[in-house]
Amino acid sequence: MHRSLAAVARPSLLALLMTFGGGSLPVAAIGALAPAVTLSPQQARTDRERLWSDGCIAAESRTTPLACVFGRTPSSFTLALVGDSHASHLFAGFEGLAKARGWRLVVYTKVSCPFLDIAVRNFFSGKEYTQCATWNRNVLAMLKRIRPDLTVTVAFRGIHPMDPAKDTTSREGAAIGRMLAKVPGRRAIIVDTPFSTRDIPTCLSRDPSRPRSCFIPASEVLSVGVGTRERVAADIANATVIDLTSTICAGFPCRVVRRDVVMFRDTHHLTNTYAATLRDALGAGMDRALD
Repeated sequence: MHRSLAAVARPSLLALLMTFGGGSLPVAAIGALAPAVTLSPQQARTDRERLWSDGCIAAESRTTPLACVFGRTPSSFTLALVGDSHASHLFAGFEGLAKARGWRLVVYTKVSCPFLDIAVRNFFSGKEYTQCATWNRNVLAMLKRIRPDLTVTVAFRGIHPMDPAKDTTSREGAAIGRMLAKVPGRRAIIVDTPFSTRDIPTCLSRDPSRPRSCFIPASEVLSVGVGTRERVAADIANATVIDLTSTICAGFPCRVVRRDVVMFRDTHHLTNTYAATLRDALGAGMDRALD
């Protein structure tokens, strides 16, 4: 059981983008980092998945799922990606996988809206996020209609149920599991990706020569019941758990720069450039889910 940590609370993703996306870092800091890191902190801030430019991640007010299809169309295999921005930020890896395997990829993502069956709080307004509940019902209806071969979901660990009694790892996991269990076909749930209490691009810009000072400790990566929540959901939904933690972190403290690429665009969203490198790891997880 747990109480959600204050550090994990967040405003709406759109508000975060207004905060982080428009800021600029000192030119000197960017220049100092450029020789070692090809995706600079400033570039990392706006290195988002194409779902944003394509209008394929629903804003808070939207309740009708968008028809966003990628990969090969038509195809004999359909993969569905469902969830909040932590499903969305893995899109580049999933798109690469779909193209490589000739799969049809259908995406249903909405800001700050995990795929579960309990009422949650809108991070920006603090009120009940009724649009999320409606969206999830509509997404479920769409999934039952298209009957994907495999449906994958991811949920940011900062879930805030309206009912404080449901703000526990086990109950949140159960809420995800019940929702996922209603989806036809094979199912998988990805363990939430690393979270940091520091904004990574800002940290890197302060001392470009010491990226290790920005690495994320295990206590943050594994905070707020992450992993346990997904296993609870998987047990209820008869789903496969896919854990990318060892792939992303490769030990602790968790790195934030890999192969000259800044991996995070804020405190907990991966950059699109780095997410694309997770294609093979995601593929291995999909293979286990389909085995």
